[in-house]
Amino acid sequence: MRRAFYTLVVSAAIIWVGCRDENSQETRTTTTTTVSRQTVDDLVARHGGLEKWNRIFSGKWSAISSEPPLSIEIEAALESHAGRPFLFLVNLQDIRRDGADFVCRFWDLSRFGRGYHIHLELLCDSVEADYLVGKHEAAMPILDGFAVVALLSDFARPEFAFHSNSDEVVLEPGNVLVLRGELVEAVFVKQVLNLVKKKS
Repeated sequence: MRRAFYTLVVSAAIIWVGCRDENSQETRTTTTTTVSRQTVDDLVARHGGLEKWNRIFSGKWSAISSEPPLSIEIEAALESHAGRPFLFLVNLQDIRRDGADFVCRFWDLSRFGRGYHIHLELLCDSVEADYLVGKHEAAMPILDGFAVVALLSDFARPEFAFHSNSDEVVLEPGNVLVLRGELVEAVFVKQVLNLVKKKS
């Protein structure tokens, strides 16, 4: 009887510790997400309000679409929003030199797990490049990332080639949309992917 009582007490203690750890982890995640959201809000405030890329198509295209906007729509959007910065939540893919500048390549997380991808190729200086490298090295892959403010100037829709039955080479649009421009500011955001999921 005493042994059964002790077993019951130990089992209850284990369950209590497990629940406490789970609640503690959930609290830490919620706190981190709140801090991350504030980081992004502060970035938006510094630039007097920013627009999200997918919102400029007035309902003709949304973040859940499996197909990108038409090229003619993208051209019109870049022209009508010239000089206006956009906000993206991203992962860093690569940084390369381009003369005295650097080109940062990002992957837009709003397309995470969806039909096609948006990549950003943004010019930046050495200070911004050093900041990105330092934060990237300490980041949790995919989960952590950056909020970036970008001025867009150009785009590309890379094509891939395949051979038809007649051995003719045919070019077809790929599933990547590349937006080019200049990096205005980037800030590191813990658990940025959680912010993207909440806004999807």
